Amino acid sequence: MFPLSKSGQVMTGISKIGPDDYSLLQAHPYWQRYNGIFFSHFCYPDLSGSTIYSPKSNHDIKYHFKFVMQHDCKISFSGHGHPEGCIVVHRDKMSFMPFGKYLIEDTYTWVVVPCTAKTTRPNGVTIFDTKTYVLEVIQLKSSKIIVDEFFNDPF
Repeated sequence: MFPLSKSGQVMTGISKIGPDDYSLLQAHPYWQRYNGIFFSHFCYPDLSGSTIYSPKSNHDIKYHFKFVMQHDCKISFSGHGHPEGCIVVHRDKMSFMPFGKYLIEDTYTWVVVPCTAKTTRPNGVTIFDTKTYVLEVIQLKSSKIIVDEFFNDPF
């Protein structure tokens, strides 16, 4: 849920969303199940990523795994963390992985993938082969935002 300003607009970063856009966003779920794979913006219980919740270990993801299991999935993907590479979480460990190619175990797994947006961090795309369970995390060759330039821009 997004907080509304006094003028009826929602602030998300530097962009403004009007009341019509807000209704559209509220009508869409924050997660989707496709071919037995769970996709969400962030982990359960904060699927929208709107709170200041930051899992620090695999133990912090237990409710996410339970929610994913209830929807008959083992593997889940999210993007809210914007890692430089990916984060792979199993029931027994959490690993920060650089851009590269990895074999994912056929067990309960949460993968946090890089964003494609231009940010202050390296961005990337992710390809997951559902037959071989190979995950390829590819860094894009875009330049990063320089924070000083961003805040000095008059919009």
